[in-house]
Amino acid sequence: MKKCFVISGLGVDESVFTSIDFGIFTPVFIHWIPVHKGETISEYSERLINQITEVSPILIGLSFGGIVAQELGSQINAKQIILLASVKSRKDIPFFARLSNYIPFHHIIPWFLIAKPTFITHWFFGVKALKDKQHLRTIFEATDPAFFRWAVSQLMKWKTPEFTSETSITLITGSKDHLLPASKSKPDFQIPNAGHFFTATHSHEVSAALNQLLK
Repeated sequence: MKKCFVISGLGVDESVFTSIDFGIFTPVFIHWIPVHKGETISEYSERLINQITEVSPILIGLSFGGIVAQELGSQINAKQIILLASVKSRKDIPFFARLSNYIPFHHIIPWFLIAKPTFITHWFFGVKALKDKQHLRTIFEATDPAFFRWAVSQLMKWKTPEFTSETSITLITGSKDHLLPASKSKPDFQIPNAGHFFTATHSHEVSAALNQLLK
């Protein structure tokens, strides 16, 4: 049985992959664990290694999970890393997100305002259908505020890890991803008219791209 190890987005569980077809691979979902005080993203990722049961695995990371997948992959010499709606390097982090280095919005804004999606949130995530808006709301309500704030802080400090030539890294994005637009590093696959929430809204297209990479 072939396995791929999947890391969901920030505070998200495997529900966003419900409609994704992994082809001949069986997805093993890596579960988020509580953060230790003062922990770096590299240290955090290292504590996830015991959930990976294969040597030179295939890792799939969604959004912030893509950042963690790269950290993990560099530590265990992953065979293949597939990034979904994520970034390949620090230079791809958008300017508005980098502002958090100087104005820590993620700490200043009350959590109840962050946890309640608005039309702005829907635009950033590219959701229009009612069921997708409800799904997104459920995710936000279930997100741990401390973990969210830690993750945003770590994203601002993140440095692109180094890999051996044996590791293949590919990026799949949506052409209308407003949260993490692939403006500087060209994606290997781009899903037309898809936003950041494309594993739910464009599952067929994402599945097709994944199967091309996984075959």
